[in-house]
Amino acid sequence: MAHNNNRWFTLSATTMLLVSVILPVSTAAAKSKSVKPTQAVLKASAKKTRANAKGLASKYKLAYGAQRGFDKKGRVWIYAKTSSKTLKSSLKVAANYWNSRLGKKEFNIGTKSHHTVTFTATNQKNGNSDAWWTPSLKSLKVQLSYYSKSHKDVQSGMTSYVNSYYQNQVAVKTTNYLANRGIATTDPKYSQEFYSYAVKHQGTEQKNAKKAVKNINQSVATQGVMYEYASTLAHEMGHIIGLNHSPNKLDLMYYQSGNKNIYNYFDVKRGLRGYNPVTATDKARAQLAIKVWQAKH
Repeated sequence: MAHNNNRWFTLSATTMLLVSVILPVSTAAAKSKSVKPTQAVLKASAKKTRANAKGLASKYKLAYGAQRGFDKKGRVWIYAKTSSKTLKSSLKVAANYWNSRLGKKEFNIGTKSHHTVTFTATNQKNGNSDAWWTPSLKSLKVQLSYYSKSHKDVQSGMTSYVNSYYQNQVAVKTTNYLANRGIATTDPKYSQEFYSYAVKHQGTEQKNAKKAVKNINQSVATQGVMYEYASTLAHEMGHIIGLNHSPNKLDLMYYQSGNKNIYNYFDVKRGLRGYNPVTATDKARAQLAIKVWQAKH
């Protein structure tokens, strides 16, 4: 992506004063009825769990009919029938999200000869879904048109992110420079002084932005897509073990799944360290769904 030295810093001084460093924003949880099973429910005997299965499904939004991907020991083995290295990586990361939360290898990467679920990328459509689980076919699918478009979307979002970030760095340095010189924001020439200094001293940040954009185009956008689909597949894995959608917006199993972190160039480049979309509620519901399945089998 080409940058023009005179045009890269485009925001007005007044606007730049209002810009802050872009960081992941935490959204307050929407108030809704809890679907998180209590420890008493999770510790109940197999007999009691089996007897209360219908009521548990209703209260905690479980879908036993979707539990068609288990082996005899209650584990899931997913065979990635795709040539996409990115999607294969997404599948592994998604499995790790669940396994690390559950404390066991519930989801495993299967082979052509040993699997309980087949994962494919397809031209087939299922409404507006980018991915879906079909229990009767033991099939997990990703919609190819959405997947193909995702790279451009992530690339564009990341590029916008880094340009805003580094322009903001120029603004911060300029604000500090003018403050140290005793030039107040009420000064009639403040805007002119601000813009003049910012454009003159934007070189370092502009170079950093150009380097970041180059990295985005070469590899980081692809990495972002990988994490985007890791969250998408982790959501579908929740359906595989018997979870319906959660009413809580912060849960992985909320009907609108996604990962806003994929546009944060710095976080993605570092490998989204510490990130796991599986919440405590997702975990507890999954434990209960698996417990019911085991009680029945």
